[in-house]
Amino acid sequence: MEYNKIIIGFVVQSYRDGECVRQEFIAIEEVSREDPASGESIEVDVKAERYQPMDLVQPISNKDHPSQGAAHLSFAKQRSMRVGFVA
Repeated sequence: MEYNKIIIGFVVQSYRDGECVRQEFIAIEEVSREDPASGESIEVDVKAERYQPMDLVQPISNKDHPSQGAAHLSFAKQRSMRVGFVA
């Protein structure tokens, strides 16, 4: 079965001298699952779901970030940098 797990939460970013040096995702209890094709909510046996850490990728310096004109990265790679998943 294929589905999307939607986790509601917050990102906390820690700054030092104007640079983001650390970030973490804080999930709240509200979690939903949906069919990826229709977007409809579905019920899933959560006991069968393996734990997947929600670690965010730690910050890179602004000069190295793709949006600052550094080497081009694919959209999937840029997205993985933002949300902490490896594409």
